[in-house]
Parts: sequence; structure tokens; C-alpha cells
Amino acid sequence: MLNSARNKAKEIIQNIVDTTQEKTTEITEEAIFQAVDQALNVIELASKRVRERDIPTEKVSLEVSVNIMGLIELKMQANVPNQEEVKEVILAVNHNSSQ
Repeated sequence: MLNSARNKAKEIIQNIVDTTQEKTTEITEEAIFQAVDQALNVIELASKRVRERDIPTEKVSLEVSVNIMGLIELKMQANVPNQEEVKEVILAVNHNSSQ
């Protein structure tokens, strides 16, 4: 699941890099990859903590938002599963072209 989320993130990253080409000195592909990895780690850890506290997972949804240098906002959403692994992460990216 996380590999598919990372693959989807790579597609999104390429789109972001293409649309913010004039801003390449301000934002790098590596910064975006680090933000994606950090957001995925937050979702994994938060899911684990929810299960450890015996919170009914069918009612828990997590959302992580990362703002990258004021140009891009990456949002990830995931429902917390009963098992050990998150099955699906929904990615959304907003980029601010006015900067």
C-alpha cells in the first residue's frame, strides 16, 4: 500500500515540478520527496497509536497536511484499519502559483 502511495506521490511530484518550473530554485524535487515520506510516516505512526489505544478504528480517519515553502500543500488522508497496515492513502496537492 505504501509503495502505491509513493508511486502516486511520484506522479504528483512530476506534475508539481512541471507546473512550478520557474520556481525550481526555491523548491526541489528532494524537498517534495522528503515531505511525502514524512507525511506517510506520520500516518503510519498515528495509525499504530490509534490501534494501541484500542480506539474503534472503523470511525477513525487521519489527515496529514504538509506545506512546502508556501508553494505546495500536500494533503494525505487514510482510514485507520484494524490490521497493522494502512490499505489506502488519498493524496491531494494544491499549488500556489501566485508566489
